[in-house]
Amino acid sequence: MFQPRHVWIMLLMAFCFPKGCRRACPKYTAVDCKTPMPCAYRSTNDSDSGWGAFPAHTSIDCKTPTPFIYVSTNEGYSGTLEYAETPLKVSLTLESPLCPVCLSFLDLRHSPGDAYATVNTKKALDAEALRQHDATLTYTIVCTGSGVTYSRTLQLKDVNDNAPVFQKSMYRAEVKESLSVGSLVVQVKATDADLSSIYNTITYHIKPPSDTFEVSSDGSIVLKKKLNYAVTKFYSFSVTALDIDNLSGTTTVEVTVTGGGGGGGGGSSAGHHLAPARSLGLMIPIIVILSVVCIRYKTEITDRKRSMDSPDIRFIRRD
Repeated sequence: MFQPRHVWIMLLMAFCFPKGCRRACPKYTAVDCKTPMPCAYRSTNDSDSGWGAFPAHTSIDCKTPTPFIYVSTNEGYSGTLEYAETPLKVSLTLESPLCPVCLSFLDLRHSPGDAYATVNTKKALDAEALRQHDATLTYTIVCTGSGVTYSRTLQLKDVNDNAPVFQKSMYRAEVKESLSVGSLVVQVKATDADLSSIYNTITYHIKPPSDTFEVSSDGSIVLKKKLNYAVTKFYSFSVTALDIDNLSGTTTVEVTVTGGGGGGGGGSSAGHHLAPARSLGLMIPIIVILSVVCIRYKTEITDRKRSMDSPDIRFIRRD
C-alpha cells in the first residue's frame, strides 16, 4: 500500500540523483548528492533487462561534463549507441582524439534546435579493427559553444567471427625418392584474424588422412613413410586449418617425387637407372676414339722398337 513516507523517498531520490544519470543509470548512486559521478552502463548481454540494452539514454546540458562508461558489449553490434537529451540551440560535434579509427564506426545526428542527439554506428563494431586500442571504442561529444565534453568508453568483447585463412591456395614441393623419413616436405601457414588467443589458435589436418605424410602443429608437413618412385611419383591432398569452433580454411598440397639421389626406395625403378643409361650412351663414341688412338700409338711404339733391335744389313754389289 502506498504510504506518505513513499513521497519523501521519491523526493529524496529526485534531488540526490544527478540529472545526467537519472535516466541512463537506474542503479547509479551518489554520496553527497552534489558530486557528479561517472555513469556505468552494464554489458548488453546482462540479464537485468532495462539496464543493459542499447541505446543508452543520457542527458547533456553543456554545463557539467559527465563521463559515461559502457562496461562491455559483443563486437558485431550495429544500431544506436546513445540517445541524449540536449538543450535547445546548442551545437554538438563528435570527436575521438585517442582513437581516430573509432570515428569510422560512429555517426552523430543532431542539429541546433533539436531536443535530442543520437550516436549511431555506421557499420558493425569490430574488435579486430580496434586491436591497437585493446578493442576499446572511445568517443567524446563536445559542446562547441561552452567546450564542455562528454566522454564515452565501450569495451568490445571478441567473438569467433573469423575463419582461418591460408597464405596460399596451393603449395607445391619436389622431393627425391631418397628423402629420409621425418624430413620436411613443405611448410603451410594459415592465420586467424580473431583477437583473443582462444579463437585464433589453429590446428592443421591432412584430408583425407595420409600414410605417407603428416602435419605438425606449426604447419610443417613431414615425410611419414619411405617414398617409392616406382610406385607413386605424384601426391595431391588437402590441408585444413580449424579453430576452436571448427571454422575452417583449406589449401591444396602437391608433391612430386623424383628418382635417383642414391639409396633410393626398395625395388627397381626405370627412372632410377635412366640417367646412368643416357650417360653410357654418350660415353661410347669417346671410348671408341680413345681405343683407336691407343691401338695406333701402341703399334707405332712396337714398330720403332723392332727397327732398333734389327741389324744394319747393307748389300754390296760386285762387278
